[in-house]
Amino acid sequence: MNNRNQYEASAKLTQTILSKLATEKGVHAETAVSAAARMAGTLVLRSCRLPLEGLKPGSPIFSDQVDQLGPKVLESVDEALVMLKIGITRNK
Repeated sequence: MNNRNQYEASAKLTQTILSKLATEKGVHAETAVSAAARMAGTLVLRSCRLPLEGLKPGSPIFSDQVDQLGPKVLESVDEALVMLKIGITRNK
């Protein structure tokens, strides 16, 4: 997937999250970020085709592929936060 396709997919995912979580008060930022992070983590694991059968929740997973993809996931989260106009600092 090229960068443009990734950006478009990210934008669609962001809009889906926002539309599903929106209330009359707006979107709870922490819930939106948590939803995106959970989906991103799930997609990373699936894309690595790791043997996940039999793993219990909270089990550690060690994978070079996950280590390589992790920074890309964090970059996507940063981009989503910018789109949501949520500023964060390193100490937070």
